Amino acid sequence: MSEPSDNSRNSALSAQAFDGHPPTAEESKARARAIIGDDPSLLAMLAPVFAQSSVTQLQKLAQALSQSDTAQVRHWAHSLKGSLASIGAAGPSARASAIEARAKIHDLSGLDTQIELLAAEVAVVAANLTDPA
Repeated sequence: MSEPSDNSRNSALSAQAFDGHPPTAEESKARARAIIGDDPSLLAMLAPVFAQSSVTQLQKLAQALSQSDTAQVRHWAHSLKGSLASIGAAGPSARASAIEARAKIHDLSGLDTQIELLAAEVAVVAANLTDPA
């Protein structure tokens, strides 16, 4: 999966992925703190780990889809679902869950678009969590 190089495309995907309302950095951080506790040092430690691991998970998910490997699509979607839920990103976690459910019934049609939207959501959340402000 390659990252789109056009910033307007990234913005459009982010808006579409979040139904026109991507979360602010403070909203993402507040949701994460609601799950992990109000410890700024813990969030500062977890945010870059999430950002890095989610990139790897998304790459593996896209690769599995390109190979029509339903078991691996299911695995990586499940992994992302849990990662996202653990930092309070309910919307993206729900999208990952929907991808997982489709793979469970061996229906991979149209998931390329869903994975692209999930990647946009994950990018926003990761950027928000790693934002030093």
